[in-house]
Amino acid sequence: MKLYLATPDPRELATAAARGLVDGVWLSPAMLIAASAGRTPDEVIGELSRAASRPVFTPLASVHDEDLLLEGRDRARIAEGIVVQVPCIEDALRAMHRLPLDGVRVAATLVVTPVQALVAARIGASAVCVDVELLEQHGVAADGLLRDIRTVLDRHALACDLVALHPRQSQQLARCAAAGVDAVVLEPAALRDALAHPLTDRGLDRLLGALSRRPRVIP
Repeated sequence: MKLYLATPDPRELATAAARGLVDGVWLSPAMLIAASAGRTPDEVIGELSRAASRPVFTPLASVHDEDLLLEGRDRARIAEGIVVQVPCIEDALRAMHRLPLDGVRVAATLVVTPVQALVAARIGASAVCVDVELLEQHGVAADGLLRDIRTVLDRHALACDLVALHPRQSQQLARCAAAGVDAVVLEPAALRDALAHPLTDRGLDRLLGALSRRPRVIP
């Protein structure tokens, strides 16, 4: 399972990459706007692309076909690893289909049903993205939906990654992994929380205590 870090900060990205914990970068519209103070979004995306040497999933500033086509093509020229986010809505389907024909990788967002995932994968999306946090806020069991989408993609042999967005708790992350997702998008704080557990801390205390009682070897 791949791990995409949701951050516009090259330092956070470099730290995670040094630990082998990141396979790509995810930018939300809010992140890109905040990071673009005093510079252009293209400059932010270019800096992250150089820092990561990994895919950078970037939002676009429109939801309509023609604008998405123009902006998506422009964004793809920034760096080799750019993946543009296109919403899975009727007004954007032509762009979702045309951009891959032009060599631009597309991640379909706002996917909340297996049928939407099937359509997006069929017309050219290389990833379908399901917002776990949004679903569970509205009482939808995200892991059940992810399993259904996984089944549909596999049954129809569609080469498209299933990406779970923003599981906030370690239990959610575990359920996403068990559902068979290809990747998850985590913010740095959520990644740190996923690696922590009270029993791990207790085990560490025991280990440090045992090491402190180890006889010293005098050369």
